[in-house]
Amino acid sequence: MPAPELQTGRVYSIFLNGRPNDPSDPTYGYMGKFCIVATSTGERKIIAIGSDTPAWRQDSCPEHSLIR
Repeated sequence: MPAPELQTGRVYSIFLNGRPNDPSDPTYGYMGKFCIVATSTGERKIIAIGSDTPAWRQDSCPEHSLIR
């Protein structure tokens, strides 16, 4: 069964397990958020959501003025 298509305007979260090369680094994984937006030409673009932004805290797809 194929995976469902990602929806425009919805926030998605990902988590990657990882082991840094430096044993003193306590990082065990990385989290990210992104959303899909539609351009005026109908294309779909992935927008990364920065962890220091209101969109991250609110789980909202940010307004992106550079999308055309």
